[in-house]
Amino acid sequence: MTRREARARIATRRTTGDEPWGEFDPRSQRVAVNGPNTAARPGDRDLIELAAIETLANRGREFVLDSDAMPTDSPLAAIFRY
Repeated sequence: MTRREARARIATRRTTGDEPWGEFDPRSQRVAVNGPNTAARPGDRDLIELAAIETLANRGREFVLDSDAMPTDSPLAAIFRY
């Protein structure tokens, strides 16, 4: 399965809205995340926003939850279509 196919499988994604910043290389599909509590640097992207755009572009649904309502300690959770 390609990474594009994996992204298309996300039906619902939940996030706390916390903003990890970092870099994404679309050619290699590699993500570099800045350390916790690190401000954005030139060229960085809001990686949560990028994931939300990909989810919505593939007809998924996006929800922002309080961190205590998340099913995991991670700032992201996803439900796959199949």
